[in-house]
Parts: sequence; structure tokens; C-alpha cells
Amino acid sequence: MTTSNLKSLDSADPFVTIAIPTFNRASWLKDCVVAALAQTYARFEVLVLDNASTDNTSEELRAINDQRLRVVRHEKNIGGVGNLIACLEEARGDYVVFVPDDDWIAPWMLERCASLVRREPGIPIVLALSDTHLVDECRLLPARASAILATGVWSGVDVLREFLQSRISPVMCTILVRVDAMRAMGGFPPDLPHAGDIAVWVSLLLTGRAGLVNESCGAYRVHGETQSLQYATDLRLKDLSRVADLVGNLAEREISDAQTRRDIQREAKAYFASNALDLIAARRKSGDSLAEVFPDLWRLRADLSQIGLRAFLRSGRPLAIVVFPRAMTRFIRHVIGLARRLKSRGARGQRYGCQEIAGQP
Repeated sequence: MTTSNLKSLDSADPFVTIAIPTFNRASWLKDCVVAALAQTYARFEVLVLDNASTDNTSEELRAINDQRLRVVRHEKNIGGVGNLIACLEEARGDYVVFVPDDDWIAPWMLERCASLVRREPGIPIVLALSDTHLVDECRLLPARASAILATGVWSGVDVLREFLQSRISPVMCTILVRVDAMRAMGGFPPDLPHAGDIAVWVSLLLTGRAGLVNESCGAYRVHGETQSLQYATDLRLKDLSRVADLVGNLAEREISDAQTRRDIQREAKAYFASNALDLIAARRKSGDSLAEVFPDLWRLRADLSQIGLRAFLRSGRPLAIVVFPRAMTRFIRHVIGLARRLKSRGARGQRYGCQEIAGQP
């Protein structure tokens, strides 16, 4: 069945493009595409944008015989952001979801999102939740689900506040965006390579209604070759700061209630400062001295002061990594890890006959 046939099946349901940008990830790509094609929802296409791969990506794609799959190959590499922009340009759907080639979406992802579009046609964005798969550690961190907002259509500001307070865990591969709304706002900003996707959907949340699927609909995979980890730390810090400013400026323009506006601005600064602190901690772990990271830490001082008690406790570990000597933090991690293993051994022994459970601390 061709794409045009799928689009004409039922005009009441949106046609969706699952856009998969890829470059030299043949070993990951097949699993990503097969999962996308396994959707229980009928009206969709899978669009793969091959960014001039030099591995066996073309062979892997030719081996998948499915008329819902459409492949566009660039003759030369146009960069990661350029490939995302091309995905939006090529999308034939009413809605699009961007799925990086190493991530995975559940078979029910589109059906859950489309059910909310049916409920309120034309909503610009639907957020679903994502697990985080730490590939190198063989661990799966379950999605964070809201205790306040159930699955449904809400004010985008309410959904954004759940995200900024780290009470939900959406990522790019589990976010459905209306194509014309995204094109109208200019698509992916080319000058935000690390955080451009967040800038897009945060902007849409601040300007209208939004759907929330309050359950896991996919997995974000973190490994040594994850694209976002390839950018320099300075660039990533700059992008986070600029998105925080973007949220503040949009809130000033779009939110009439003064208290809500101030809350959003404060929560945005705290959220992005907390993420920036994680990046600085990673630099310390990789060998940078406190003197080398201090300028970035100093620039964050005002934003870090916005962090509430819950976020501060969550930031305690990266803050300790930044401040204390490496030998001390290694010792602290060793003691904490030993205490956790001793504490959990009894519980595991009662339930699993003292056998260690893979992936558990």
C-alpha cells in the first residue's frame, strides 16, 4: 500500500511521519526501523534520511521490504541539524515524530498519541514518556510519570511545568508535533545543535494546548556514540543557557498571569542549570581541575540559586563531583555503593535466593 493510499484511509485520523535521521549507524538502524514499522496505528509512513552513510546502511534498508518505508539519501553529509531540517521538509504527514537511529519507539506509541489528537483535533504537540537505556551499563531507567496530570489534553504550560520540575521524562523520539505548526515557527534552529529539539517543543508548549501520554512509549539509548554527547561541553552549556533564556522570553510574551510567568522563568533557569551542572561534573570526572571548570560554575551561580530543595538533592552528586577532589569522590562512591549492595542483598536473598539481578545496583 502506497503512502497516498494510507493518507486516504480515514481523514478523521492524522497521517503521521516517523522521521529517522541516520548516519553510519547500520548496526542500530534496523532495530529502530523495525520498531517504527511495528506500530498498531495504521496511518503512518517511516521516512529514513540517510546522511551520506559510508557503512552498510543502504544494504540494511534494502533488506526491509515494506511499502510504508521511504528512504531519502543525501549525496553528501549535510550535518546533524541539517538532516533534521531535511526530515521536516520531506515529511508528508499531518504530524511528525523524530526518532534518532539508535532510539526505539513502542508499538503503541502512535496509537496513544493519535487518540489525543482525535479528542482535540489540531493540537500542536503530544508528549509521551520515555525510558532511558544506559547501554554500556546494561541498565534501564524507567520513565518518570506525572502524579498530577493523567493522560489527556492539557494547557501546554501545565505540561511544561511538569517537565521543568523533572516529574515527566519525554524525549525527542516520543514527541509528536504538528508539521504545519513546526514549519510556521521555523523548524529546528540551526544555531542550537545540542538543544534545538527542546527549543522547538518547549516553544509549542508555551503557545497552546498539548497532549500528554503519561506512560512510557519508547526508549532513549545512551552510549559512547550518542550524538548529543559528541558536541563540545562549551557548546552544550551555551545551548542550555540560550534555551533557558528562550523559555523566559516566551513566557514573558505568552503568559498573562504574573505569578505563573515568574514560576516558569524560575523553573526553566533551575532545570537548565541542573543539566549544565551535570555537564560540568562530567568534565571533572574526565580529568578537568576545579580551576578549569570554575568559570562555567561561576556563570551558573545565579541560576543554581533558583533550584528548590528537591532539585538540589537531585543535584547533590554532580555538585560533589565538581567541588571535591577526585580521590574523595571515588571513595564516597565506593562507600555508598558498598552500603547499597549490603542493604539490597538481604531483600534480593529473600526474593531471589541470593542471586544477583542483572542491571540492579
